[in-house]
Amino acid sequence: VDIANTVKPCAVIYALQYEKQIKKSRWGESLKQICVDSLWNCSNTFNEKPHSSLTPSLFTEKALLDKKIDTSLPCYLFFTSGTTATPKAIQGNLDGISHFILWQSDSFKFSKSLRLGRLTKSVYDASLRDFFLPLFCGGTIIDMPTSDTALHTKKMLMWLNSNYISILHMVPSLFRALLMDQPPIKHLKHIFLAGEIVYPLDVKKWFLSSNATVELINMFGPTETV
Repeated sequence: VDIANTVKPCAVIYALQYEKQIKKSRWGESLKQICVDSLWNCSNTFNEKPHSSLTPSLFTEKALLDKKIDTSLPCYLFFTSGTTATPKAIQGNLDGISHFILWQSDSFKFSKSLRLGRLTKSVYDASLRDFFLPLFCGGTIIDMPTSDTALHTKKMLMWLNSNYISILHMVPSLFRALLMDQPPIKHLKHIFLAGEIVYPLDVKKWFLSSNATVELINMFGPTETV
C-alpha cells in the first residue's frame, strides 16, 4: 500500500484468483482493473463494457502514435538485492526499458527470426528485456522446460539446441557453467552478460572452444542503467 501511494498507479493488474480481494479493497473502486487471466471477458477491464475497449483499432500504428505518453513516469516496481545484498524496491520508468530495447534491437539488427531462451525468473527486473525484446522484434520467447534446467549443463545444452535458440541473457556464473561442457551450440549467435563480474579467463576459454563464433556482450544490469 505504501508503494502504491508513492507511485500513484492508474490501474491494477491481477490474476483471476485474486478478483474478490481486489473488489473488496479500495483499489477496486478507484483504479482501472485489468484481469490478465480473462482479459476478454473481464467486465471491469479498462472500466468499460467487455470487448469494447479491445477492438483492433486500439492497436493500430496510428492509434499508438497518437497516444501521448510521458516516458519519465514510473513503469514498474521490482525488488532487487543489487550490490548491497539487501532487498529493496527499484522503480523503473519507460525511458529506461525503451532505451535498452531500442538500442539492442537496432545495434544487433534483431528481427522476427530471433529466438530468445528465457533464463531469468520473472520476479527479477532483468526479465523485462527477455519479454520485451522478442515482442518488439516479432521474435519468439522459449522458456526452460523445468526450473532446474539451468542447473544441469547437459540439459541446458540440449534445450538450447533442440529449440534453435539464438540469443541468451545470463549472469557470468551461469555462463561459466557452459564452459564445463563445450559441444557446439548450433544456433546460438549472441550471449549478453550482466549482473556480475566477467573474468577474462572465462572469455578466453570460450573463444578457444567450439562456440567461438558466438558473440559475447558484457553489460550493466537494468537496475544500474534505468
